[in-house]
Formats: sequence, C-alpha cells, structure tokens
Amino acid sequence: MAFTRRSTTSVISRLTGAKLNANNKAANRYDPKGEKNKVNCTPLILKSLILIVVVVVSYVLFIPYHVRALHLYAVNNQLVQISESIGLKGAYPAARHDELEKKIELEKQKLAKEKDTIDASNNQNNIDASSNAEIKEEKEFDKSSFCDDCEFNHLGLRVTCGKRKEYFMSHYGDSEDVAIKAVMTLDPNCKKSQRR
Repeated sequence: MAFTRRSTTSVISRLTGAKLNANNKAANRYDPKGEKNKVNCTPLILKSLILIVVVVVSYVLFIPYHVRALHLYAVNNQLVQISESIGLKGAYPAARHDELEKKIELEKQKLAKEKDTIDASNNQNNIDASSNAEIKEEKEFDKSSFCDDCEFNHLGLRVTCGKRKEYFMSHYGDSEDVAIKAVMTLDPNCKKSQRR
C-alpha cells in the first residue's frame, strides 16, 4: 500500500479529531510547522493568573489599616489561646496529680491518728479487762476449795487433782498456790463446791 497525500491527511485528521469536508478532506489541512492551527493557551492562563494576583494584592493593599490590625489582633489572640490551652492541658494532669497526692497523704495521716486513738483505747480496755479478770480470779481463787482426792480429767488425762498438783510442782518448779490455781483452771472439777 502506498501512502498518498490524501491517506496521510485522513489519518492525521482522524488522530487530531479534525472534521472532514464532503470530499473526505480535512477541513484544516495539516501544517507541519503547526503555526496555523496551533491554539496558544499560554496568554490565557497568564492573563488569569495576573488577574488573580492583582485582585489579591489590591485586597491586601486597599483594606483599611484598622481592619487589618483588628484581623491580626484576632488571629494573634486565637494563637495565644491555642498555645495556652495546649500548655494547660499538659500542666493540668501534673497539678491534679500533685493535689491528689496531698489529699491522700492527709487522709493517711488522719487514719494513722484515728488508729492510734483506737489502739490506745483498746489497750486501755484490755488493761482494764485483764486487771479486772486478775482481781476477779484472785477473789475467786480460794486455796481451801481445792479437792486433792477429786478426779482430774483434762485432754484424756485421768489422775487425781492432788497428783496433778504435785506434778506441776515437781516438773515446773511451781509453788503450791500456783500449781493449785493451774489445776483448778484446767479442770473445774477440782473445786470442792463442784464435787459430786
């Protein structure tokens, strides 16, 4: 197939999207230099950019000074508030933590004081109770109520109360009064009033 001027023109027109006339010839002939059909859009873009720059510059230059100053003041205040809020957000948890630690320490001190007062009152009550019990035991303990011949039964040990008293005196070196009191405490059957 030989390439003729007509076939080349139709291929180029199809590629460029040029419309064909009635003779299937391109309405706009292909110009190898591209000077006739070249659409130059650079001046259009350049003109629109220049127009935008002129509008922005005139807006900035022709706004009254006090309006620009108020705008700058408002923007600066917003920046200051933002920076302060960021700073406060970082400082708030630390301050709150310190405050809570102080409250905890105060509560610990209060609890320690309350514990000391409760312990002191409990100790006083225990001392009073133990001294009252000792006084009561001394009043209740009567050496004459001890029964030597009664049966001593404690933890399965079955002997007489007198034998157990002698064991305490010989084995532990207790005095007779202490041994009698121990035997009577371990088994109340060793008292004469409890005797059957």
